[in-house]
Amino acid sequence: MTAAGQQKVTKQSATRAQVLDLIERLGVGTAIPSERQLSADLGVSRLTLRAALDDLAREGYLVRRRGSGTYVQQPKISQELTITSFSRVGRIVWVICSTDEMAGLVHFDRTVP
Repeated sequence: MTAAGQQKVTKQSATRAQVLDLIERLGVGTAIPSERQLSADLGVSRLTLRAALDDLAREGYLVRRRGSGTYVQQPKISQELTITSFSRVGRIVWVICSTDEMAGLVHFDRTVP
């Protein structure tokens, strides 16, 4: 923390914020510019940019396709699940899969006592 009580912003976190702004303007499935181009546009090293892109890919904002590029991915919906009692849990659970290998809904049927 600085004397004014503000957190220090690293180059990587600033770069991540700039790339996040860019991908929010692009449509899902749109390729982002190459690492070389983005690093030049943002004035950071490719190493710093790559670390920021890795963070965004882990968080589900981007998908990397070897030999093809990096693309804006459909944002994943995350919601914290809480169970107040097992009697309130239904017997059908739906899971949304959003991987390249398996897309769609998967159904699990389990009887809850």
